[in-house]
Amino acid sequence: MGYADISDVKDRWISSRELPSDSIVSAYLMDASVILDATFPSLADKVANEPVVAARAKMVCANMVYRALSNPDKIRQVSEGIGPESGSITYSSEGQGGLRITAQDRDLISQVLELNKSQAGQFSTLPYRPDLRR
Repeated sequence: MGYADISDVKDRWISSRELPSDSIVSAYLMDASVILDATFPSLADKVANEPVVAARAKMVCANMVYRALSNPDKIRQVSEGIGPESGSITYSSEGQGGLRITAQDRDLISQVLELNKSQAGQFSTLPYRPDLRR
């Protein structure tokens, strides 16, 4: 079960683009919930018992989906010229279909989970090298 439902995204939708089908929105909501669970392992247990945590999880999940679906082409900048014909488009390189947790999202969830910001979803991809320690 996801942290938000389709109506939560519809209620927040103000984009000039039409909202995709319910099945697409539902799939994105489930993906966003999986990302939240992976980032905050204790979130699911807290949501079941604490309304404030549930409200924040719903808001963050819906906002993650809103951000991803309101700009599906991931365009960051468009510039056009008049003569002699020039134009460019700059695209974002975000993965996961645009689903991402912002610093604000992380803060909203971390505050109610009573986590230090530096502990929430932080990890290193660098190998441990004790010989390089000072």
